[in-house]
Amino acid sequence: MNEEFTITITDLYRRWKGRGHDTNLFMHYLTLLALKRLRDTSVIHTSTLTIEPAVLQDAEAVFSGYRQKTLAAQLDGIVARLATQQEAWAKPLFHHISFRKLFTKNPEQEEKIDRFIESINTISFGRSAEELKETGASVGYLIEKFSEESFHKEGFLYTPRSLARLMVQLAGLQANHTVYDPACGLGNMLIQAGLAAGVPDSQMHGNEIDNHYWQLCQFNLFFSDFPFAKVEQADSLKNHKRLRTEESQYDCVLCQPPFESTRLLPESAEALPIAAGITRSGKRSAAMSGSAESSFLTHILNNLKKGGKAALIVPHGVLFKSGIAYQVRRRLVDLNLIETVIDLPPNIFYSCKVNASVLVLSKDKPHQDFLFIDASRHFEPDRRRNKMRQCHIDQIVDIYRQFGTVDGISFRASLEELQDDVNDYNLNAKRYIGRLATSPSSNVASLRKELTELSGRWQHIQQQLDN
Repeated sequence: MNEEFTITITDLYRRWKGRGHDTNLFMHYLTLLALKRLRDTSVIHTSTLTIEPAVLQDAEAVFSGYRQKTLAAQLDGIVARLATQQEAWAKPLFHHISFRKLFTKNPEQEEKIDRFIESINTISFGRSAEELKETGASVGYLIEKFSEESFHKEGFLYTPRSLARLMVQLAGLQANHTVYDPACGLGNMLIQAGLAAGVPDSQMHGNEIDNHYWQLCQFNLFFSDFPFAKVEQADSLKNHKRLRTEESQYDCVLCQPPFESTRLLPESAEALPIAAGITRSGKRSAAMSGSAESSFLTHILNNLKKGGKAALIVPHGVLFKSGIAYQVRRRLVDLNLIETVIDLPPNIFYSCKVNASVLVLSKDKPHQDFLFIDASRHFEPDRRRNKMRQCHIDQIVDIYRQFGTVDGISFRASLEELQDDVNDYNLNAKRYIGRLATSPSSNVASLRKELTELSGRWQHIQQQLDN
């Protein structure tokens, strides 16, 4: 990320918007930055997008001050022609943009935007692919800050880029894989799939139910140079595919689903696709159909290929609570679908203190063991929220790939250990990690037996003293 560029565009926006957080105004601000980026990349011939010369000439006229029409008419003409000519990437960005309407509602905005255009005409998005990547990340940072300030009261939790990068590496994504995010938010999961694993945007799919988040996701993908990712504004659970085949499923599903239990977990364990037609080998005994899916967990498993992996963020309670959470854990463990549970650092989501974990699911495990990792201390403290740096991600991924017990950090548990009466399908990582987990007496039952023996010896000694 280019820090100087970040400070400049952030300062320009704050001076332009004044007080408050107007989402519509911010979208128009991003539109102007997008036009500037298109103009810069076309001049240095690094753009992967095909744009008609006439449109670029009009954009050049806007930024150079040679306007034959009013500012609003010229800007609306440019974005309308782009949306018509380039439906795949420009229509999602610009179909809702109208500078005429903006100026009608706020007449003072025309003069502000005129001055703003003069200001951004002095900055450049870069003259190389690396510079474009850095300035694109800067705009992504601005989108995150706007979302934090505007939507935190609504309970909006976007996935930090570092956490998205961790999940991409845990899922073992490769450039030839297809990836799906059913609750996109700002699109950070898909972006990191492209940046960290080289997945092309044509193989990225996703859904986002909220209109504002969906629009911001489109801009975030555009500035990150993944304009052709197919992200729809839709409710993933209501608009799922009625009939799935192996070809329509994905190699990887990445997701931070809503933390509400009614959306995260099904009403009963029997509602999971495992019980509704998917055998342990991954073959289907019956086609999946229905008007809606009951939960994100059901949806994720339905969309995952045999041999594929899913990484999802869940609240801690899902790992140890009773009721439906217990039933679902039992089903997933017995069918050997859970691979790894990772405790995340505290306070890594803006304005939310919820404790969370990453759950890695696999439809093709070569063994029946489970790995627990305590990553709760792998972070850099910060006043607003704790941050995971690349060094922390590398340490966690290295432990995950070793898939073994590391004293105080990880523990490899057998299926029998999770199923025994003492643990009873509890998936809380800290339960298995620590001195007790790595000592010869790691089984709680054996510790209780030892305690009983010591108690008997104590009573015998006490009786001798009394005599």
